[in-house]
Amino acid sequence: MGEALTLGVPRPSGTGARSKSNRAVPFGRRLVELLELHPEDLLVGLGASSSSHCLAMRELVSLRYQMVIVDPLLKRLVRLASAPSVRLVEMGALDFARYPIQWDKILLDDAVAAEDEDGMDELLSLLFKRLRAGGRMIAVLSASALTPSAALERSMAFACRVRDSGFEVIFDTVPGVPHRWNLVVGSKRASA
Repeated sequence: MGEALTLGVPRPSGTGARSKSNRAVPFGRRLVELLELHPEDLLVGLGASSSSHCLAMRELVSLRYQMVIVDPLLKRLVRLASAPSVRLVEMGALDFARYPIQWDKILLDDAVAAEDEDGMDELLSLLFKRLRAGGRMIAVLSASALTPSAALERSMAFACRVRDSGFEVIFDTVPGVPHRWNLVVGSKRASA
């Protein structure tokens, strides 16, 4: 087992974000802040069930490179087909993580976090390897269908798995958002 989890909100050194529209949701802004997303970052979204998260971040930060969104279900990807500067990949997260591509930022949605319990440790280990030193990953975990204590228990158990894969972990929530979300932020040290 690694170190204890840190509970609290990290203070980003700078997000590189700028608001382009009043339609940008607070949740998207929070993701941008926690990822410390900059225009030059290579960003992959694993799972398209929460496509509004990806689009909100895209609206806030003009990425120099295409955002890549990976999902095994074409019906979830289709909703993003007209989004600008987004590359869609129909593939499972574990298969995608096996490709030797380095990413600066990774967004892992709830559908991916909930699937294939047996392969999750391998997925998290591969994501740690695929994340560049100093990079960040956020797992977005839905808490809306659970009691508060069950949501916290699920999120903390997932955070422990993320930590055990090598990440430094911070647990966060997004207050004031209609749906309850818990965020597990994994960082890879610059010296890793």
